[in-house]
Amino acid sequence: ARWASEVWGSDYSEAFVKAARGVKETGVAEWGVVKAGGLREEKRACLKEDLGIGEAERERVKDFIRVDATKLDLPPSLLEETKTEAGAFDLIFGGNLIDRLPDPLSFLQKVGGMLKKDGLLVLSSPYTWLSDMTPREKWIGGREVDGKAIRTESALRDLLLKEGGDARGPRCFVEARPPKNIAFVIRESERTFQRTQSQRTVWQKTQ
Repeated sequence: ARWASEVWGSDYSEAFVKAARGVKETGVAEWGVVKAGGLREEKRACLKEDLGIGEAERERVKDFIRVDATKLDLPPSLLEETKTEAGAFDLIFGGNLIDRLPDPLSFLQKVGGMLKKDGLLVLSSPYTWLSDMTPREKWIGGREVDGKAIRTESALRDLLLKEGGDARGPRCFVEARPPKNIAFVIRESERTFQRTQSQRTVWQKTQ
């Protein structure tokens, strides 16, 4: 929202959408963290004072909506607000998403149609494929096929790049930036933390 004229956020979880809307409306985020066992500590952050996100940026965030990323059916409220159809976005960001979807290929097949020509698709994922989130046969990478190891970063290129070798993909992108590793930490308690490293890839639509 610091540089875009209009921003929409989405998640499959209605609870996350509701929480994000609350932060947008009030400019304040409140949450609890585990200290140890059953002990918790309440936290509070102000968008303006703590993060430098002022009223102008908040106004550019139009709304947060519930969307199934495997279908990408835009709700009528978004189409009415933007006065556009699919293919209207300059940038779509999928953060730690593709390895949490029940059908990641469906997402990749549809997401190109949401972007304008020259629009950017930014993906970030640690590629931790898990069968309780994605059926193993739907994994894009992280598995062997006919004795050959399939890595997710290579599979994405085959699916997305114009010269890609996987005809199931949209194959209408070029790689706009080299891949970059991005580390992040999730706190579990005041003495326990989960450190994860995602790979960020950036793709530009060419047609």
